[in-house]
Amino acid sequence: MDYEKLSAKIIFNCFFTFFLSSFIFSFLALSDIKKNTFKEKVFSLQAITQFLNNYFSKKVGELKETAIDLSKKEELFSQNKEKIEDL
Repeated sequence: MDYEKLSAKIIFNCFFTFFLSSFIFSFLALSDIKKNTFKEKVFSLQAITQFLNNYFSKKVGELKETAIDLSKKEELFSQNKEKIEDL
C-alpha cells in the first residue's frame, strides 16, 4: 500500500544523515584543529558520534512505527476485503 512512501522516507533519511555527517566532519576538518589538544579532539568526535547515534535511533524508531502502522493497515485491508467478498 504505502510502501513507496516508506521507501522514499528511508532513502531521504539515508541521504540526509549522510550529508549531515559529511557536513559535521568537514566542519571539524576546516576548523582550527591544531589548537585543540588530542583529548578535546576525541571529546568532540565522541559528542558528534553520540549525536548521530541518537539521531539514527530516533529515525529508526520512527521508521519501525511507520512499518508497524503499514502492516496493521494492510491487515485491516485484507480483513475488510474478505468481509466484502463474503457479502
